[in-house]
Amino acid sequence: MGTIIKSVEAFQATWVENELPGRRTAIVRVTTEDGLVGYGEASPMLGGEHSLAIVRDFAASLTGQDAPD
Repeated sequence: MGTIIKSVEAFQATWVENELPGRRTAIVRVTTEDGLVGYGEASPMLGGEHSLAIVRDFAASLTGQDAPD
């Protein structure tokens, strides 16, 4: 097996201080067991709230999987 996923986290990022929630963006961070970290941006529509919910729903199913897959 290759690089194994240790965790998948989804969170909002702001670009300026006190930014309104609807103007934020959704970021996904994937960390592997060997310490590699990758970031991706999910849909920023409505502050990424829908994207965050979807990623959080399936994050646990990705843990333990081969990252390149």
